[in-house]
Amino acid sequence: MNKIGSLESQLMESFKDKEEKEVVATAADAKRIEEKELATHIAEMNMKHRQKFNNNWRKKNKKKRNTAKASRKANRK
Repeated sequence: MNKIGSLESQLMESFKDKEEKEVVATAADAKRIEEKELATHIAEMNMKHRQKFNNNWRKKNKKKRNTAKASRKANRK
Protein backbone atom coordinates (compact mmCIF):
# COMPACT_ATOMS: atom_id res chain seq x y z
CA MET A 1 0.00 0.00 0.00
CA ASN A 2 2.90 2.31 0.69
CA LYS A 3 4.19 2.07 -2.90
CA ILE A 4 0.76 2.89 -4.31
CA GLY A 5 0.43 5.89 -2.00
CA SER A 6 3.82 7.24 -2.99
CA LEU A 7 3.07 6.67 -6.68
CA GLU A 8 -0.20 8.52 -6.28
CA SER A 9 1.50 11.43 -4.51
CA GLN A 10 4.18 11.55 -7.23
CA LEU A 11 1.51 11.69 -9.91
CA MET A 12 -0.36 14.45 -8.07
CA GLU A 13 2.83 16.48 -7.64
CA SER A 14 3.65 15.99 -11.31
CA PHE A 15 0.15 17.06 -12.28
CA LYS A 16 0.35 20.18 -10.08
CA ASP A 17 3.75 21.14 -11.53
CA LYS A 18 2.50 20.63 -15.06
CA GLU A 19 -0.61 22.69 -14.37
CA GLU A 20 1.43 25.53 -12.85
CA LYS A 21 3.70 25.61 -15.91
CA GLU A 22 0.65 25.60 -18.17
CA VAL A 23 -0.90 28.52 -16.29
CA VAL A 24 2.32 30.52 -16.62
CA ALA A 25 2.56 29.69 -20.35
CA THR A 26 -1.08 30.65 -20.90
CA ALA A 27 -0.58 33.97 -19.12
CA ALA A 28 2.52 34.68 -21.20
CA ASP A 29 0.65 33.86 -24.42
CA ALA A 30 -2.25 36.11 -23.43
CA LYS A 31 0.14 38.95 -22.62
CA ARG A 32 1.98 38.49 -25.93
CA ILE A 33 -1.30 38.52 -27.88
CA GLU A 34 -2.45 41.65 -26.03
CA GLU A 35 0.84 43.44 -26.76
CA LYS A 36 0.60 42.46 -30.43
CA GLU A 37 -2.96 43.81 -30.70
CA LEU A 38 -1.89 47.03 -28.98
CA ALA A 39 1.06 47.45 -31.37
CA THR A 40 -1.23 46.86 -34.36
CA HIS A 41 -3.71 49.43 -33.05
CA ILE A 42 -0.97 52.00 -32.47
CA ALA A 43 0.38 51.43 -35.98
CA GLU A 44 -3.10 51.95 -37.47
CA MET A 45 -3.63 55.14 -35.46
CA ASN A 46 -0.24 56.49 -36.54
CA MET A 47 -1.09 55.79 -40.19
CA LYS A 48 -4.45 57.56 -39.86
CA HIS A 49 -2.78 60.52 -38.16
CA ARG A 50 -0.13 60.72 -40.89
CA GLN A 51 -2.84 60.69 -43.56
CA LYS A 52 -4.96 63.26 -41.78
CA PHE A 53 -2.11 65.75 -41.45
CA ASN A 54 -0.29 65.03 -44.72
CA ASN A 55 -0.85 67.69 -47.40
CA ASN A 56 0.04 65.39 -50.30
CA TRP A 57 -2.59 62.86 -49.21
CA ARG A 58 -5.20 65.59 -48.91
CA LYS A 59 -4.36 67.00 -52.36
CA LYS A 60 -4.56 63.53 -53.92
CA ASN A 61 -7.94 62.90 -52.28
CA LYS A 62 -9.24 66.29 -53.38
CA LYS A 63 -8.13 65.60 -56.95
CA LYS A 64 -9.90 62.22 -56.89
CA ARG A 65 -13.12 63.77 -55.58
CA ASN A 66 -13.08 66.55 -58.14
CA THR A 67 -12.38 64.09 -60.98
CA ALA A 68 -15.30 61.91 -59.84
CA LYS A 69 -17.59 64.95 -59.60
CA ALA A 70 -16.59 66.12 -63.09
CA SER A 71 -17.17 62.63 -64.47
CA ARG A 72 -20.65 62.43 -62.95
CA LYS A 73 -21.45 65.93 -64.19
CA ALA A 74 -20.33 65.01 -67.70
CA ASN A 75 -22.47 61.87 -67.59
CA ARG A 76 -25.58 63.91 -66.74
CA LYS A 77 -25.29 66.10 -69.80
